[in-house]
Amino acid sequence: MCVNTPYRDRMFKLILEIAERGVDVIFLDGPAYYPGACYCKHCRSMVSRFQPERIGATPRGGGS
Repeated sequence: MCVNTPYRDRMFKLILEIAERGVDVIFLDGPAYYPGACYCKHCRSMVSRFQPERIGATPRGGGS
């Protein structure tokens, strides 16, 4: 699941709820992202704002 979606806000809320219970550690095993990993509408929107020169670039592997 992409962290640039509303999923991120949901996870932040859950993490805060857990932290309020007095746990010592919260370990998140992922997500791990790397350049070119996601082309969802949320990621494309962020790219258009922060790296407009990359808009229209073909994803690795040809994309669709």
